[in-house]
Amino acid sequence: MPAIESAVQVGDPTFTVSPASSSTESITLQPGQLLQVSVLVDNRSNRVDRFWLTCPDLEESWFAIRYPEGLQVSGVVTTADGLDLNPGVQGEILLFVNPPLNALAGNYCATLRLQSANDPDWVLLDAMYLQILPVYLINVELRTILGKVRRLAGLFEVRLTNEGNTLRGIIVRIRSLEEEELCSYTLEPSVVWILPKATANAALQVKPTKWWRRPLYGTGLPINFAVELEDPQQLPLPNELPQGTLVWEARPWWQLLLLLLTGLCTLGAIAFLIWWRFFGPPASPKIIEFASDNTVYQRASDDFVSLNWKISNPEKIQSLLITAAPSKG
Repeated sequence: MPAIESAVQVGDPTFTVSPASSSTESITLQPGQLLQVSVLVDNRSNRVDRFWLTCPDLEESWFAIRYPEGLQVSGVVTTADGLDLNPGVQGEILLFVNPPLNALAGNYCATLRLQSANDPDWVLLDAMYLQILPVYLINVELRTILGKVRRLAGLFEVRLTNEGNTLRGIIVRIRSLEEEELCSYTLEPSVVWILPKATANAALQVKPTKWWRRPLYGTGLPINFAVELEDPQQLPLPNELPQGTLVWEARPWWQLLLLLLTGLCTLGAIAFLIWWRFFGPPASPKIIEFASDNTVYQRASDDFVSLNWKISNPEKIQSLLITAAPSKG
């Protein structure tokens, strides 16, 4: 590596950079913005000299160097690949800095090296401080993988694309658009990290939870939901977010037939009970209890035999006959 001059002598060339910058006052640029930097070279030696400018810290696609062509001022002779200066004359080299659209946000320090043809080991250095401003742009897309379900969960994919130039961490949530909460929503992962100019996905499962709300017939029950985003750093997010729909298909025909048969059987049972209650055959009288107050009577005293009985449906009795059974022994 060529030696670097540690002290500038009276006859040594010098150069100044405009606009000036420092570690505390950087030049701010948007990605894709063009910056024109003027490098003014002063040949203070007593010999004609040629100078070259290089910028080793930046990629070649970021900058371009233009040397003046033709006779710009008195005593200045230039070529297209370098700056030729007569003794005691100043000349200008133009440096065009144009960071690409995918340049990452942050601070950059670019070294400017000025070399002399008369003394190849002699190098003048200066630093140019740049700050690439951040661009915050997130695109959101909701892709449907399985949008009609019977018993399984619906499958969706939330796709986030970072069109900006900074690392983003986004919290993804799902919000139901129905008056009643009918589904559970599962996101994996719920926090998505996205590199600049990259895409990241979050898998979404939407599962109906209230089985009694499943339609019996028809084209199914549409369940609408929306994607919500949150940035913990309060960075800008898109205003319009996608919405999705899960269709909960109607029950199969055999379940409907089974339900109809169950209903008909229930109605038939109720009708039979009503008929039996009001129009059924009358119940026959039945002796529930029959006994005497005392099991021992004196026939000689002409005692009366007191009998107690209990009969169900006594209103149906037309006549009652009591006979004495012969005693045994």
